Amino acid sequence: MRGYLLGTLLLLKYCISGEMVNFDSDIKDFVVGNSKLFVLTDHRLHQLSHNLYEENRKDITKASEHNRVNILVPFGANSTLITCGTFNNGYCEVLDINDITKSIYYESDLLIGPRQDEKSVAFITGTSSSRYLLVGKKDDDANPQDTRYSVVSLWNTLDSQFGGIFSRIAEGSDAMIQSTVRDVEFVDGFQRDSPSESYLFLNTKTDSERKVLVLWMNSSKGRKTEIIKSLQASRIRCCSDKARPVLVASTVIPSVNRVIWAGVFSAQNQQDPENSALALYDISHVKGRVKGFCVIGEKPCGSEVGYYFVILSYG
Repeated sequence: MRGYLLGTLLLLKYCISGEMVNFDSDIKDFVVGNSKLFVLTDHRLHQLSHNLYEENRKDITKASEHNRVNILVPFGANSTLITCGTFNNGYCEVLDINDITKSIYYESDLLIGPRQDEKSVAFITGTSSSRYLLVGKKDDDANPQDTRYSVVSLWNTLDSQFGGIFSRIAEGSDAMIQSTVRDVEFVDGFQRDSPSESYLFLNTKTDSERKVLVLWMNSSKGRKTEIIKSLQASRIRCCSDKARPVLVASTVIPSVNRVIWAGVFSAQNQQDPENSALALYDISHVKGRVKGFCVIGEKPCGSEVGYYFVILSYG
């Protein structure tokens, strides 16, 4: 969806100014930094100014290699762009955000993003003195006998942090949220700066039902373990006329005193003309827990203690 959106924006830019950005293949992803736009295609990463002038490009794969970039996160406070992929059993590379042809750090044998072509969410979280890379994804390294799965992890962004760069080790254990639900799909997420809060939105599926969940963490905490332990979670339901238990897309709407969030929900019936609906919620206060989601090592893993968000409006 993001690729199609960017394609539309580029076409609009071309129609208005007569300029066009020529990409070598389909757009896979894009992110917007403070002063740059980064566009990912099958084989290259493109760096553009906000007026869509291409400044640099970087090859991400060669004919003899198979690589899929699965993490693309601007780290504006550090003037870097974090990229991770699947080549060489996984890798992460830190690039100069003003010139992506300059590599600052590279580490192989490290898989932070999804191994398979699964949806994931990643962004920078934490305080000005302690920034981490938050990643939400399905655990594609789980064994058949596993009963808990890693779904959210916090990774270091600097070598000066405890454990070094790209480590998720915290005081006594890994910094992660686990789930007893195997089938999860992360759809969206964002970081608020004032106050410092992290939101993640995901679909879950079991044999009995589908659910849309929001996970919240207090990212004003300085340590990774403190951020993880602040976990709160709630279920989001849509709508009163019929059940639409799958989140397709979402966005946060700017508001001074509240966190207003919009989601597109689906009943998973393409033959139904009312299959999807857009709903607005006030998610300023995420409280409680949901069954099957917990801090690593917590027993039991989550109990249904919380409430459902009330829809402000939908249509």
